Amino acid sequence: MNEKLNKTFTITNNLYDTNDILKPSSVFDLSQEISGDHANLLKCGFNEFIAQDLIWVVVRNYLEIIEPIKFHSKLKLETYPLPTRFVEYPREVKYFDEGGKLLAVSKSIWMILNVKNFEIQTPHLFDNLDLNLNEPYFKTRIKKLPIIKKENLIHSKNVEVTFSMLDHNGHLNNTRYLDMFLDVFEPDNYIKSVQVEYVKQSFLRDVLSLYKYEDGEDKYLYGYKDDELRFYMKVTFGGKINEN
Repeated sequence: MNEKLNKTFTITNNLYDTNDILKPSSVFDLSQEISGDHANLLKCGFNEFIAQDLIWVVVRNYLEIIEPIKFHSKLKLETYPLPTRFVEYPREVKYFDEGGKLLAVSKSIWMILNVKNFEIQTPHLFDNLDLNLNEPYFKTRIKKLPIIKKENLIHSKNVEVTFSMLDHNGHLNNTRYLDMFLDVFEPDNYIKSVQVEYVKQSFLRDVLSLYKYEDGEDKYLYGYKDDELRFYMKVTFGGKINEN
């Protein structure tokens, strides 16, 4: 049965930040990798989809970090799709250490986009799977983040989308937004949770204006192209890194 996929990943030093903590972008990179592998097994991967002018697009990512991921040479990941909700295809990924200890869980909301007409598609996927066998970690739906008005945000910097930031669809890879967050805030606290809302895709040489907002341990980053919102995120922090 293909309801779940388990895979072990080797973790290189480049996936960690300067504090030897696995970067949020690295966590989502691993999530995308195993999700893509599972889609291939389910015959709805990139090659099968692009032949039909379809691609997977992620519209929301949520990550809960149970224990900061430090000094692990290998991580065991488990992924599974959850029952489809209208046009949304939710998927969870669990991250374990080599001993089987749960370190983090992510949930992503995917949709299927037709690259010719840019319309969301609703093909009947996973009809041959009993997705109710996959017990969700998150018992409630991850709701969309409310938008903070632009006039309440503080401009931080502008970032140009370069060639190295693109994914195989020719869009800015959604994990790169997490690196932008680290570059803006340069955190010295552990990250407890991350939620990213992807509003519209960005392309080569787009210039994104990054704006920030802070509310205690909650930090927000917004990315605009001119006056058009492209993405925004909320990151919640825990204790100081150097206290552990």
